[in-house]
Amino acid sequence: MPEEEYVYDSGRVTGGKGLVLWSPEGFRPRVLRADAPAGEAAGTITIRPGDPPRALEVWARDLGGGVAARRVVLRPGAAPPPALPGWWRGKEPWSGWSGPSVSFASLPGGFVRVTVPAATAKDGLDIQICAEARHATRAPGGWSATFAVPESAAARTVRLPLALRAVGSAPAPRARGGFVFARREPSGARFELADARGKLRVGFAPGALFEDATVLAYAHPGSGASGLIALGESWQVEPSRHPLRVPARVWLAAPPGASLDRVGLYRLDSGGWQWIGADRDSAAGAVAGNSWRLGRFGLFRDAVGPRVTLLKPAARTGRARPYSRWAVEALVKEYGSGIDTRSSWFEVDGRRVPTEWDPEAGRLRWRPSRPPKRGKHAVLIIATDRSGNQTRTRGSF
Repeated sequence: MPEEEYVYDSGRVTGGKGLVLWSPEGFRPRVLRADAPAGEAAGTITIRPGDPPRALEVWARDLGGGVAARRVVLRPGAAPPPALPGWWRGKEPWSGWSGPSVSFASLPGGFVRVTVPAATAKDGLDIQICAEARHATRAPGGWSATFAVPESAAARTVRLPLALRAVGSAPAPRARGGFVFARREPSGARFELADARGKLRVGFAPGALFEDATVLAYAHPGSGASGLIALGESWQVEPSRHPLRVPARVWLAAPPGASLDRVGLYRLDSGGWQWIGADRDSAAGAVAGNSWRLGRFGLFRDAVGPRVTLLKPAARTGRARPYSRWAVEALVKEYGSGIDTRSSWFEVDGRRVPTEWDPEAGRLRWRPSRPPKRGKHAVLIIATDRSGNQTRTRGSF
């Protein structure tokens, strides 16, 4: 359930572990106890100017009875983290980071948190958004700083300047900057985030966002992948870990003049580039697909078919009870768009037979209710990937 992913750490919890002890107005199912009415946001803590310091205690209990507690004091009017004057004035687009990626988290109230891997800067980091810069705080996820999203980004796409500067003993601090495309929208809005060159469009249906949120995008240099050929640059759409109630429609334009044959839209995750869709628009020279997750997207051509190896079936051992487990299997290795299960099957002795695809084992399998008669049987294995590449392998058992 997307709701479960939203409640259990939607990327806003620093360090990647924890519960979001807050829910927006009208959110269901409400999984935390709160005295707020059902139609209002739950878990909001309000500190007004002039209020005395208030103690906030957060505690958790596991099923074995163990309790952990943390007590902090909330003080109204405390000064924000030290801010520096903005130092970057460039007008070039942000092209990603040469090392690990910068990540973003959309926070309630119109704020966004920027997190940069700790390895990027040893002694500290200054982060700038628009004309405001802050000293980043060292957190489990790296160096982090929180900024208010400019009012200009409300209900429209704007160029949001972003810059990083390492803090150290070097005479001239190393800095890198550029702009990202950003937009802040309420949860019930239908909207589209697009870049100024017509290379990227990300459409959000009404209710796709669980709460008011800011979405951002910037381009990455194109990079190849095993079994895939990259077409142009890829795009990072953030917050990558923010779950969606309804899939987003992602549209990427191919380089001018490029053929869309066997080209699909892919998303990068921990297992590599994963096929998302291949709705090709030849007139616009673009490919689109629906994704339940934001993150990095790119166009790739899959020009290599699956690799198929027929495995030797086990010997027949008489009638099995309660049913036969005898099967004919083929090992299939597919490094590109993935197996199209509707277009992959066995033919035994010239007849198509019911075939199942086991993605965990990477095998096509025919498991008849009764094994065929003893003797030599011809097999044709047809394996097709989502890009239309087909491999036909013959064998016998």
